[in-house]
Amino acid sequence: MRLLRLVVLISLVALCGPGGMAQTEPRIPPEAGQTEASRLIHSIQQLLIAKGLCADRADCVRKQYALAATVYAGLNVYVYQLSDPELLSDVIKQCALVAFRRPDIGRIELKIYTISKAEHLDTPFYVRVPHRAVTIEN
Repeated sequence: MRLLRLVVLISLVALCGPGGMAQTEPRIPPEAGQTEASRLIHSIQQLLIAKGLCADRADCVRKQYALAATVYAGLNVYVYQLSDPELLSDVIKQCALVAFRRPDIGRIELKIYTISKAEHLDTPFYVRVPHRAVTIEN
């Protein structure tokens, strides 16, 4: 019985301690995460504009090339219609710069698709495989 209590106590400490699953507060306030997500999308859009894929930011938004969402563990970034290896590398660098500049953000998960956002939504969820997936952990 003592061993069982000890195992339960250790499990609770592991779950509720730093990095445990039972945390109730995100690593950073949601507003700060959303601000960083917006900045990151803006920098990705600038890369797309420089490559001629978008005329301006409004065009990038309309074409839904880059989207981001804040999640409990950090940021999820989705880039669509991207197959250029050089541009792919530049997008990854932008994510790495944000992770380096703001380690409090947590994990940045980047998923790159060669198809459009509309095609992605039309694809059954169980076959939605990104062209590239990169996770940057802090």
